[in-house]
Amino acid sequence: MPGLGIYVCGNDEIDDTTGLPDIASPEENTLYFVVGDENDNDIYREYMYLDGEWELIGASSIDLSGYAPIASPVFTGSISLGRKANTTIGEYSSAVGYDVTASYYYSHAEGYGTTASGMYGSHAEGNNTTASGYAAHAEGNNTTASDSYTHAEGGNTIASKSYAHAEGGSTTASGKYSHAEGCHTTASAYYAHAEGDTTLADG
Repeated sequence: MPGLGIYVCGNDEIDDTTGLPDIASPEENTLYFVVGDENDNDIYREYMYLDGEWELIGASSIDLSGYAPIASPVFTGSISLGRKANTTIGEYSSAVGYDVTASYYYSHAEGYGTTASGMYGSHAEGNNTTASGYAAHAEGNNTTASDSYTHAEGGNTIASKSYAHAEGGSTTASGKYSHAEGCHTTASAYYAHAEGDTTLADG
C-alpha cells in the first residue's frame, strides 16, 4: 500500500476497556500496532482507522529476545553510543557522546572528544579530556590525567604524576601527591601544594 505509515502505540495510547488504539487524530494511511497482553508481549495486533472506525488487520509476532527493554534495561558487556571511528571499546566499558573513546577495561568516556584509555576504571568527561592513567579521572575542558590515580578538572589542567590533583584554570600538578589549584599554578614536587594565581610549589 503506497505511503503506508507505521505507528507503535504506547501503553497510554491503548484504551483500557476495548484494547483498541486511543489516538486523538488517527490517520487512515497508517498501520497502528498494539502490543498483546502480558502473556503475549511479542504479539502485536495491527489496526487501521477506516471510515471512522478501527479495523483489525492482523497480528505480528516479533522476537525481541536479545533486546533491552525500555523500562529498567540491564546490559552486560560494553556500551557504545557515539564512539570515535576506528577505535575499540574496552571490556565492560562505556563510550557515550560524540567522538569519544573508552578503550581499556572498565573505562568510561562521555561528552565530546573525550578519551578514557587508562587501565581499570579510567573516566573522562566533558570536552576533549583525557584520562590515560590507571584509574585516572579527567573532567571539564581540555584536561589531562595521565598517571595512576590522578585527577584533572576545570580547564586546561594537567595532573601528570601518581595521586596528583590539578583543578581550576591552566594548573599543573606534576609532583607525586601534589595539588595545584587556582589559575596558572604549578605543583612540581612531592606533596607540593600550589594555590592562587601564577604560583609555584617546587620544594
